[in-house]
Amino acid sequence: QWISSLNIHYTLGVDGISVLFVPLTNLLFIGVVLSSWTHIKKQSNLYYSMLLLLATASIGIFVAIDTVSFFLFWELTLIPIYFLISLWGLGPNRRFAAGQYTLFMLVGGLPILIAFILLAVNGADTQYIFNYTELIKQILPADTQTIIFLALLLGFAVKTPIFPFHSWLPLVAMEGPAGVAA
Repeated sequence: QWISSLNIHYTLGVDGISVLFVPLTNLLFIGVVLSSWTHIKKQSNLYYSMLLLLATASIGIFVAIDTVSFFLFWELTLIPIYFLISLWGLGPNRRFAAGQYTLFMLVGGLPILIAFILLAVNGADTQYIFNYTELIKQILPADTQTIIFLALLLGFAVKTPIFPFHSWLPLVAMEGPAGVAA
């Protein structure tokens, strides 16, 4: 139990897809650390701490079984990415890029949060349901499914980034360090 009054559990696990993403994420971050080993001179302890926090949050996204943990892990990635871009970015507009990225991700997170709340409320008679394995057993009305789908589509379109919701990506790719772009 995590927040028992809302029936929120801290549940982690892997399924057929995420079992591949966890080692691939670790491999990616090992590559980022190795590639930045000689390039990062200033505040290297903070840099590697932010990379470790980002790796932890990224793995948390892939192993979260409940929607609350998934959402919180995804939003937790904002903190290290903001500092990685603003402190170790390559371009003169790196602080602007970090701020723009953070704002886009916060705004993109709102429809996802609304969809998760709608799922939790509509899926239960007596208590909220945030657990993914319980949510997939629920049958929702078609109009509710459409609203939830559109909210998730909008939120993930901003966060992943999908055209035309990708306007933050070129600036972050140009201003941020190569490890963050990876």
